[in-house]
Amino acid sequence: APGNTVARFRTLHAVPAGEELTQSYFPLVWDLAERAAACRDQYAFQCTCPRCQLEGTWGEEDASMSEDDDNGDDTESLSDSEEDAETGIAVVPNETAAAQVKGVNEGYIQMFLMKYVCPKPECFGTMAPDAPGGNRLVCNMCGGARTEAEFLAEMMRL
Repeated sequence: APGNTVARFRTLHAVPAGEELTQSYFPLVWDLAERAAACRDQYAFQCTCPRCQLEGTWGEEDASMSEDDDNGDDTESLSDSEEDAETGIAVVPNETAAAQVKGVNEGYIQMFLMKYVCPKPECFGTMAPDAPGGNRLVCNMCGGARTEAEFLAEMMRL
């Protein structure tokens, strides 16, 4: 109907019933501090998505690795946490972070970013399947595309 906004979400993998879905408000390449400031300043919330929770437990050295590898994913809610003074992000203590950040670890984040951030220099768009169940990913910014086979070949060259 006129005036209605329809949003369609496609998942990249099977999602168990009841699992929370999160969406990135900002480019995947932004680091935690940039994402936290933008969430706070533009949308008045503190992101506690699994990615932000995990990256909030990293030290300075680990955080710089995230900045080099690209980023993204922002949502709300967390309990039994502390707040990082610089970013305002709620974080769980380091020793229990891996156990508490459901389904996300550093390796997952790095592989996700390598696969779903557009490989075209300076684009930084997000790659997503062009059709449900398809193996061709298309960039939402530049329209560039690559297949699963092309991505795997790129990984073999690294």
